[in-house]
Amino acid sequence: MSYSIKLPTASEEKGLGTGRVDHNVRFILNRTFGDNDFTFNVSYLNVGRDDSDRRASGAQAVFSYERKLPREFSVILETWGNSVDERQPRGLYVLGAVTYKISKRVRVDGGLRPGIGREAPKINAFAGIAVGIGG
Repeated sequence: MSYSIKLPTASEEKGLGTGRVDHNVRFILNRTFGDNDFTFNVSYLNVGRDDSDRRASGAQAVFSYERKLPREFSVILETWGNSVDERQPRGLYVLGAVTYKISKRVRVDGGLRPGIGREAPKINAFAGIAVGIGG
């Protein structure tokens, strides 16, 4: 179980933030079977609206599958949907990514994420690097 809050710290006038306070309560279930990692989580979202001072409530559900491959590679397949705008516009999303672990603490990834729904982006490409700092 987790709880997160997003506070408005970036400039709304410059288009860097929304000016809203958003809350997210999430239940997470994770199971690993050999080289296969399955994650399911469901969230309750309570977010500020862009068009007024009112708030909106909704839900989000995510299913993720990660498989370790030879030579420090992995593949990730994920699908999720949300009924209210939070970090992503409401819609159904599918994600496919390939990752490569450079070291114990550094991983690079890239892939595609199409969205389904009136407000969801049709397709996005992404690449990134993750650096772990914890033990």
